[in-house]
Amino acid sequence: MTQGFYTVTSRTDDGNAHRFVVEINPGHKIFAGHFPGNPVVPGVCTLIIIRECAESIVGGKLRTATMNQCKFLRPILPQTSPVKVVVEMKDSGECTARVTKDGETLLSMKATYTAA
Repeated sequence: MTQGFYTVTSRTDDGNAHRFVVEINPGHKIFAGHFPGNPVVPGVCTLIIIRECAESIVGGKLRTATMNQCKFLRPILPQTSPVKVVVEMKDSGECTARVTKDGETLLSMKATYTAA
């Protein structure tokens, strides 16, 4: 991910559910183009954050094999971070994830990852 774009400020693990608190850097240069005066976290960046959280769970690099479902329900605004990212991984590489802010789901997805 782009240097300094986000920081994981905490992580808790509860069985297969791994909860991350993620701070987005609202001053990052990516927001100069996405979108000037009205910054929104690019969807692909959110998917990268989820993949990198999953990598920290399995302890290695992952590649997205399939994206079975991905719903962007609300924009992620950097100035309103932190957001919570909940990732559930199965040994098969199946992953479900949810990004929330104040209990509201902003993104939900189901994917399969393989070792990179």
